[in-house]
Amino acid sequence: MAGNETEPGRAPFSTYLRETDATEYRDATLNLPIIDLEHGDSPFDPDPAYFELFRTQSEALAQAGKKYPDSDLYAQNELAPLVREDLDLSEEVAIAFSGGGSDALLDRFFTELFAREPVLGIGPHFANVVNFARKNRERRKMQGYSYYSSGNFVPLGVSQEEALYEITRRRSQMPRNLVIYLNRPGQPDGDVASLESVDMFTAKAFDYGDIVVIDEALGDVMKKTESAAQLVGYNPNVVVMRSTTKTLGVADGVGYVMMSKDVERKYKEVQRPVETRGIHILIAKTILDPEVMQRYTTNLVENKIKPIKQQLKEGLQELGLRVFRSDPRVHMMLVEGPEGVNLHDLIQLHGVLTTSGLAYQPTHPEIGMRHVRMRIPGDRSILPHLLLAIKASLQSKDRPRASRFENVRKY
Repeated sequence: MAGNETEPGRAPFSTYLRETDATEYRDATLNLPIIDLEHGDSPFDPDPAYFELFRTQSEALAQAGKKYPDSDLYAQNELAPLVREDLDLSEEVAIAFSGGGSDALLDRFFTELFAREPVLGIGPHFANVVNFARKNRERRKMQGYSYYSSGNFVPLGVSQEEALYEITRRRSQMPRNLVIYLNRPGQPDGDVASLESVDMFTAKAFDYGDIVVIDEALGDVMKKTESAAQLVGYNPNVVVMRSTTKTLGVADGVGYVMMSKDVERKYKEVQRPVETRGIHILIAKTILDPEVMQRYTTNLVENKIKPIKQQLKEGLQELGLRVFRSDPRVHMMLVEGPEGVNLHDLIQLHGVLTTSGLAYQPTHPEIGMRHVRMRIPGDRSILPHLLLAIKASLQSKDRPRASRFENVRKY
């Protein structure tokens, strides 16, 4: 259903918002469940194949959970062919897996593999990378982490693609041999730079001896021809990470990294004897099957994410909030409230949980308390309640106590 369409007999959200008194709504909803839009994981169930696995293969899962696999060759043999087929990768691209999603891989890369190189983040982005980079601050050639260079930054709201071109233009002003981190799709905004711009950027980075780590944890919504994994085969300085823990809806999943053979040799020096548990491999084998991936992501994007995100975006904009540029296929967005307002705390008082922009401030100085990262709800029917709760928050002068909300429910 397109963003402007409505169900039979239901008025458009914009009409519903105008005709409903927010004060009455606020007073009537103090004891309703909280709407949890805080986390970065998917609000939707995994593919039915995931549940079928637990229904029909419970004994195999139980056995896999009892012990370590013999080695990571098991993960390679079982999972790497699926990733190669799904993303159409050559044998020249090395693939490694790790339990704990891409977060565990990022930690390994920034605290061990590239422990001495200065890190340059293209912000705003996944904030944990700042902590990983700063663990080894005393070992790096400059401060552990910086956004862009020497306090320079691309203004908040500039597209990810424009940011890549701007940093490329300024690249000669920065040190050589950086480790550059790019979140694509971006967090917290969900913006996606084109593969052509990423290709241009990484080619320039190669000239300066840089390694570019591209985090595609939210990238399953992109077509395989859009993935930066396509660059690894001929750009040895490019490392691409993905995960089953975000878009695919399996929080207890695996992360995987695609890299050149040269980077793989260095990675093996810090790789654990067993990175991935047997139970994780069985689950990943089910959901990374190319047929399952194609079926699931197509339905997810076209029938769930796009229509819900479009209606939520229109409703937020009608309330006077700014929604930053965001790919319609990504299940999160960055929202800006009025100047001087702590938007996170304000809407939380009316039962809407989000992630404060303050969590991303280390990755970009212009993001702060007036911003929130908002995941879309998985239940479209909750949108009127959600928008009215936000409307009530923006109009309210008093502040209901957060403790009055006792039951948390995810939508």
